[in-house]
Amino acid sequence: MGCIPHKTNQSKRKKIYLVFPEGLDYNNQQQALSYQRKIREKKMYSAIDDVLSLSELERFIESKGLENEKIGKRKAMEGKNFEKQIASLLNHPSNVEKWNQSSATEDGYFYPTFQQIMNLIGISKNEKIIKIKATNKIPKLETGGQPKTDILLAITTDRRSEEIFTFSCKRSSATYVSIHEYTAESFIEVLGIKDKKLQEAFRKLQEVGGFTKLKERYDDLYKIMETELPKLNKKLAQWAYAGIGGYGDPKIHWANYIIVFKNDTKALEMEKIDVYITKILQNVEGQMGTSFQWTYPSKKKGKAIQLKGKIT
Repeated sequence: MGCIPHKTNQSKRKKIYLVFPEGLDYNNQQQALSYQRKIREKKMYSAIDDVLSLSELERFIESKGLENEKIGKRKAMEGKNFEKQIASLLNHPSNVEKWNQSSATEDGYFYPTFQQIMNLIGISKNEKIIKIKATNKIPKLETGGQPKTDILLAITTDRRSEEIFTFSCKRSSATYVSIHEYTAESFIEVLGIKDKKLQEAFRKLQEVGGFTKLKERYDDLYKIMETELPKLNKKLAQWAYAGIGGYGDPKIHWANYIIVFKNDTKALEMEKIDVYITKILQNVEGQMGTSFQWTYPSKKKGKAIQLKGKIT
């Protein structure tokens, strides 16, 4: 644990925080949390203003740094910071040392999350990690668009040669978030739509921006989509959440796993993408018998179709 002095902007007064890592053993963690409760409930006098976990400290610093940004930019930067944090903890040598049990005193850097990811991808605790490399700098698709993979992980152990794992990272407090944005032509191509009327329906949906307008102006096309879109729901979900069936290299650009951080509850959850999509498909509370809300990107009406999906 360490003490971090903090100077407030308003009073110029320094505050002192005691910071503990997430990788503490159970007894030390309980001791830190007990100390935290006593200070926060003012049950003891201390020169220390608060006791924070490392994740709490990082979120506090992030919040201060982004408090003057517009909401759209702030959300985008929060998402990028989350991706960087996941890549950083996967690359951190202290976590490998702790995993390999080569250091009895090492607490690691966000080690519980590191351990959770290793368990998710099937790395046994009996395996020693020989080499590990994670990056959040993923090559763009040949179309110029962004891939669904946010983190690319390569890992070699004493029991297996190098394996590649891909992760989609989501961070939000909203139930529905924008997860997919493509032109009508891309929807037609990736979904393999051969029916001319359904092709036209996608183009007109892009043109008018939503189903209400589509029904008002092109009721026949609206009815076609009403019938056909539920049949495309699974393919849509696989493409929208993981890139499956879409553009790019499946080994790099399509996500095998998903990691979700809920801003409101501070919960971190992760799953195989096929399990996650199965859960998504059980929800058809979106529009037109699908799991999605259909709209258009800001300032791009008539140029693209946007899907908002549920983050579970």
